[in-house]
Amino acid sequence: MTDKETNRISLLERWLEELQGRVERIEKELRLLATDNVFTEDMGPITVEGGFMNLIDVLDGLSLREERAEGEVNVSALLDLLIRFLFRQEAQNTQIKLLILSQTHPISGELFDEIGLFLNDVEDERFTIQQLKFRWRQIEAMVREEVKRLQKSGKSL
Repeated sequence: MTDKETNRISLLERWLEELQGRVERIEKELRLLATDNVFTEDMGPITVEGGFMNLIDVLDGLSLREERAEGEVNVSALLDLLIRFLFRQEAQNTQIKLLILSQTHPISGELFDEIGLFLNDVEDERFTIQQLKFRWRQIEAMVREEVKRLQKSGKSL
């Protein structure tokens, strides 16, 4: 490889890093905008209405706001741990429910595999909260499809 090619490659790598940084900042801004209706200036007690994913969205938004307000990652890191803990609990609860259901109904083994992989991803800090949210929504959809399949087979759940 010539010096000219090496320089071009290093320049392209720097541009790629810069673009990735911009994309991350834009994603954070979009997530902040999505949670604007949850937070007010007085920031009294926060009530979360809805299900599990609503709670995750609020905690993620709170994490972003703390990061922006104080420039500290400590609060953000604690919220990240809490979100990962909640994901882990929800995945384990789903596993248990599916195991119980599998005693009387034929359940796809793929669901158990996906949940197991998800639990590994939760422990891996390389996966962002956004990636985990996306994966969990996919698993929820798979579980819903499996329940629909079982209901169509005529067996009561």
